[in-house]
Amino acid sequence: EAYPDITHMYSIGQSVEGRDLLVLEISDQPGVHEPVELEFKYIANMHGNEVVGRELLLLLIQHLCESYGQDEELTRLVNTTRIHLMPSMNPDGYETATEGDVKGITGRANANGVDLNRNFPDQFFSHQGEVRLLNMQNEHCNLYKIEYSTCRIDEKFLNL
Repeated sequence: EAYPDITHMYSIGQSVEGRDLLVLEISDQPGVHEPVELEFKYIANMHGNEVVGRELLLLLIQHLCESYGQDEELTRLVNTTRIHLMPSMNPDGYETATEGDVKGITGRANANGVDLNRNFPDQFFSHQGEVRLLNMQNEHCNLYKIEYSTCRIDEKFLNL
């Protein structure tokens, strides 16, 4: 709202628990696709309990917005590039993570238990491994079991 001339906020959908997956576009013509202009996207916080990337993207957003019109290089960058910034790909995990928990994985996966960093389509294999992390706690330590399930990828996607 503070920089309407260079920003446009949009949602690419919702998380498992219904939180918007928000992206901020920064451009000299936000919301307008210019066919010859470069486009770039940054995505952070795939693991909800790893917040450094999320915080860095929020700081990058602040820096780009505050520096526009003040810093010649950053102004040129915004004027020649359509930048999409998604500070949190896993807002559900972020909400369940515990601050200061450096040894656990609470919040790492999404609300369905899927590790978003391990669940991308693969162009070379006919099935995709989906990783689910199950937390089995005992009095001494946390143990984690990884379960793999597979699903078939339509053959037409393998030939792109």
